[in-house]
Amino acid sequence: MKTTPLGERLKEVMKELQIESPKDLATFCDVSEGLVSQWFSGTTKLGAKPLIAMSRTHFSLDWIVDGKQPKYRRDYKKPQPQHMQLAANQDDETPSPETYAKLIMLFGNASKIVRKEVLRSLDKAVKARPTDKSGVGGD
Repeated sequence: MKTTPLGERLKEVMKELQIESPKDLATFCDVSEGLVSQWFSGTTKLGAKPLIAMSRTHFSLDWIVDGKQPKYRRDYKKPQPQHMQLAANQDDETPSPETYAKLIMLFGNASKIVRKEVLRSLDKAVKARPTDKSGVGGD
C-alpha cells in the first residue's frame, strides 16, 4: 500500500484544523517557517515540537509521521452536526449550561491560532456592546 508524502498529509491536517498557511502551521507547531518548508519539500522529518502539537489533535501520530492507517486516533469520534449547534435558547440570551460546556470543550480542542482569533473577536464584540446599568461592557 502506497502512503502519501508528509507534505500531503500536512495539507490534510491544515485543512481539517483550518490552519490557513505554512506560517500558521509553524506557529501551531512552535517552529520556524523554514522548517515547515523543509517538511513540505521532504528534506526534514517532524521533530518533538510538532509531534507534541499534533498529539493534541484528533489525528493519529502514526498517520502523520509515516502514513500508517488509521488517519484518526482510535478514541476520536467525528462530531455530528447537532454537536456543533451552540445557539442559546431563543427566549433567553443566557446560554444553557450544556452550551457553555460545549463551547469550553470546542475552545479547548481548538488550535492556538483559532483560540487567539476567537478571543480577539470576543474582545471586539464586548467593546462594541453598549454599556449597561452595571457598567459592564463597552470601554
